[in-house]
Amino acid sequence: MFDFIFEVVFEVLFAGLLNWLLFTPIGFLYLYIRYRSRPGVALVLSQKYEGKYANAGQELLLNAFILVLIVPILLMVVWAIYSSILRLL
Repeated sequence: MFDFIFEVVFEVLFAGLLNWLLFTPIGFLYLYIRYRSRPGVALVLSQKYEGKYANAGQELLLNAFILVLIVPILLMVVWAIYSSILRLL
C-alpha cells in the first residue's frame, strides 16, 4: 500500500517538477534560438513536439546525453583496435 502511494506521489511530483523546471525552459530556449521567429517555433512545436516545450527539451537533453556516452565508448574501441594492430606489427 505504501509502495503504491510512494510511487504515485514520486512519479507525479518528480516528473511534473522535472518537466516544469528543467525540460520546458530548455526546450523553449532551444526552439527560439534555433528558429528565431514565433511562427517558425509554433509550427515546429505543433508538428514535431506535440505542442510541448518539455518534449523539445527532453529530446535535446537525451541527444546530448547519448553523445556524451557514445563518443568516449567509440574512442575507446578505436584505441583498443589501434593498439592491438600496433602490437601485431
